[in-house]
Amino acid sequence: MNISRLFTAFLSVLVPLVGNCEVPPPLYGQIAWQQGVPVNYLYAIAQTESNTELTIGYYPWPWTLNIAGVSKRFATFQEACNEANNAVAKHGGKSVDIGIGQLNWGWNGHKYFATPCDSLFPRRNLEVAAMLLRTHYNTTGDWLEAAGMYHRPAGGKHARRYKKEIERRLSKISAAPEQKAPYVVTK
Repeated sequence: MNISRLFTAFLSVLVPLVGNCEVPPPLYGQIAWQQGVPVNYLYAIAQTESNTELTIGYYPWPWTLNIAGVSKRFATFQEACNEANNAVAKHGGKSVDIGIGQLNWGWNGHKYFATPCDSLFPRRNLEVAAMLLRTHYNTTGDWLEAAGMYHRPAGGKHARRYKKEIERRLSKISAAPEQKAPYVVTK
């Protein structure tokens, strides 16, 4: 086989893979760098937690709630805020996951935010998600295990299933773990 054919065969395998890769938005890189976590893991977690179909594709959605096991997505911050407050009042915090990283109000949200509505701000929600991921990594020394603990600190079948989903998403993300944001987003 000549070099030209070998190169063509190589490209025919590589191009479909590159074409299906996703690149995390810059904010993810900035937060990942600040918190010392791999950007691809942070983005995979956000995708797993709050991905929704938009007219431009599938992306994590900041105004996402999970109330007693039922996912809900809202068009506006205010709609999500109203529902988050109602859900926490009705179901208690441990039955309500809020925002782009789906932070559980009862286990984590109330520790980092003054109100459920505060946890709907994407930047701060991702900062807390990254901090939690880093904390779990410090315990396990393994990013995939840390991702499983992010979802279910006690482990078990739910954490194993979550890790498989994270692995699936990681295979489609093109960002390198050490990628740093080239600039700082202040808002």
